[in-house]
Amino acid sequence: MDEIDPVSFIATTPITETIRTALVEIIDKVAQHKMGGEFAQPVNYQELGLVDYLDVIKRPMDLGTLKKNIRENQYKFFYEFVQDMDLIFTNSMKYNGSNNAYYQFAQESQRFSQKQLTHLEAIPMTLEQEARIIAGEFEKLSLEKIRPLTATEIQLIADKMSKMNEQQKARCVYYYLSRKGVSQEEMAAGQSYTVDFDTDDVLLLRDFMHRVLEVAKEG
Repeated sequence: MDEIDPVSFIATTPITETIRTALVEIIDKVAQHKMGGEFAQPVNYQELGLVDYLDVIKRPMDLGTLKKNIRENQYKFFYEFVQDMDLIFTNSMKYNGSNNAYYQFAQESQRFSQKQLTHLEAIPMTLEQEARIIAGEFEKLSLEKIRPLTATEIQLIADKMSKMNEQQKARCVYYYLSRKGVSQEEMAAGQSYTVDFDTDDVLLLRDFMHRVLEVAKEG
């Protein structure tokens, strides 16, 4: 079976409670950054007399609506959130044009939001990978398309982690538990968790393996 593009793993990360909390924090940071507050609420196109707004902008989006959606579990996968976050700013740039101050506000807020998303510890991602997710350049994975880990791959994970320092191991474990949906409070409680290679979600296990390999490259 062909190797699956890592961007597809990132894009189809299920949004757990831990990830949801982190995304809400990012929304708040974007709203508080410079002119980010301009995008906190829906565009009041009627009051502003923007009679053609809905002709130009087919799917309005704003930070307040994005926050409401994430809190109400409207997004199942990470790519849905990423694309809606970007839509806020591309909508503004599309409607206002490059000679308008709001175009500049949107461009600055877009850059800031994209950078913030690459800082998510639970979902490591580069700006290049994020750009591909925004553009829809990835495969929407299903469990049927992903084969279970082989014994060789499981041994590879064990070998790589055995050579890591404690901080690197902790990052891998945090990533696995976050993806699994374990809350930060549960992690802090000191409960013991085991990676179950027989019964855990295949997508989760393959994603965990990719994370271990990434951390191992750091030396």
